[in-house]
Amino acid sequence: MVIVATPTVFSVTSFVAPIADMRYNCDGIRPNGDDKTRIALANESRGGGQVLEIEDNPEHGRPVIESITGHRKDDKDKTLLHMQVYWKNGGVSWEPEKDIQLAAAEVFFEYWSTVEGGRSGAIANKDLWHVLKIEAHRRIGNGCDLEVSWVGSRDRSSEPERTIKEAAPQLVNEYWDSQERHQPSAGRKE
Repeated sequence: MVIVATPTVFSVTSFVAPIADMRYNCDGIRPNGDDKTRIALANESRGGGQVLEIEDNPEHGRPVIESITGHRKDDKDKTLLHMQVYWKNGGVSWEPEKDIQLAAAEVFFEYWSTVEGGRSGAIANKDLWHVLKIEAHRRIGNGCDLEVSWVGSRDRSSEPERTIKEAAPQLVNEYWDSQERHQPSAGRKE
């Protein structure tokens, strides 16, 4: 396995992961709340596409996505993308795709389903995967496998902890810290 260093500007780390290893489906993150937001997908204005409604959660105080209308490659790393987001409050901004995927996965994947060639047609290296999040772990003998979700993919894969630790040490540390907070009596042995 090849470990690839990426800029830390967006706190995204990566390594080459075979797509065949991505064998678990991920439902993604769905916002909660009382209000509905109409998501007008990029090609709706051209007569195609779909309209998706998600629920707003104004209690969290976060801006709510009105629509995703475009994407572009990062200037420094062509394997990272930014999404053009129109916010419900009227603002427009370019956001790292990982942030949009984490906050509104359903909208994120729906956008890519409307783009000719999908996400894979937009990226420079189709074999390079950036770690999005560590979902779970499983002890195997003296080691541990981490279930990892990937930027731009609904799939997850089980990867050796040591591999992910080389590619995304901050995410591994954050994951174990969160596990210790949820299970204070079960400290992690190194």
